[in-house]
Amino acid sequence: MTIIHHTHTNNDQHSFIWGKDPFASILGKLDNCVVDLRAWGKNLKLSFRAEIDRCKKDVEAFRASKEEDIRDEEGIRRYEEAREAMGLWLNKEDAFW
Repeated sequence: MTIIHHTHTNNDQHSFIWGKDPFASILGKLDNCVVDLRAWGKNLKLSFRAEIDRCKKDVEAFRASKEEDIRDEEGIRRYEEAREAMGLWLNKEDAFW
């Protein structure tokens, strides 16, 4: 039985699922792949959202702050970095889906 190799994950989970039951029909193997890919996509989406939410929280905290010490050069640099990172994560998420 030939195992199809994919490089979508570090541990080659798709190959494992494809080859774990050598007697399964092609449709059964495809069903297993569908289930695995849905779980993988959901986890990836949650990862994107977590990073975007973290950056958004940082940006909003800066905007809401009235304290002078946060609005110094270092604070402004962190704000700009958070805005830029949020944009990058949003672009990554958009490009992926």
